[in-house]
Amino acid sequence: MIDVWMGDDFFHNGAFRQSYGYDYVLAMEASKQDTDVSYGHDAQGNPIDGYDFFLQRGSFLEDVKRSHSPVLPTWKLFLDHPAYDKYWSSRGVEHSLTAVTVPTLTVGGYYDQEDMFGPQIEYATLEPHDKNHENFLVLGPWRHGYWSSSSRSLGNLDYGEPIGKEFRSQIEAKFFAHYLKRRARDQPIRLRP
Repeated sequence: MIDVWMGDDFFHNGAFRQSYGYDYVLAMEASKQDTDVSYGHDAQGNPIDGYDFFLQRGSFLEDVKRSHSPVLPTWKLFLDHPAYDKYWSSRGVEHSLTAVTVPTLTVGGYYDQEDMFGPQIEYATLEPHDKNHENFLVLGPWRHGYWSSSSRSLGNLDYGEPIGKEFRSQIEAKFFAHYLKRRARDQPIRLRP
């Protein structure tokens, strides 16, 4: 995650992810007593599809009102700063990436619904400052965090082997062996098999 308004997590180039902004913050910031008992259920208490739930709610402000929770801190930020203003831009990590001072392995997934933007922007922002060729980017066929997964599939797509296996053995292991365990430091690192 590098900039939550421009492309990661809660806003994707300004498009607010209402469901994620609502349920993630509710899970992280609400007390158990304040949780929205109606979340994911219709008025009779029957399970309801997330799309239908938020369609019925309408606006994010209506979500907050109907949550039966106090206005949570991050919800307040979303309501107070709906545009890319100084508040959001001052928190954009990419504005501080002006040097590669340690070997950096940035990992992202082609199907990451949360943070597809961040890894690519981080790498691109650091690359002009990479004097020692220690800035690396890996994008793989996985969703959020699945580079560490032993799952063999993504939906109906079967990869035939665990999705993250090649990454962990051919890239991650070599990177950490080279930079943390100081093996073969006199040789340039080759991350490709």
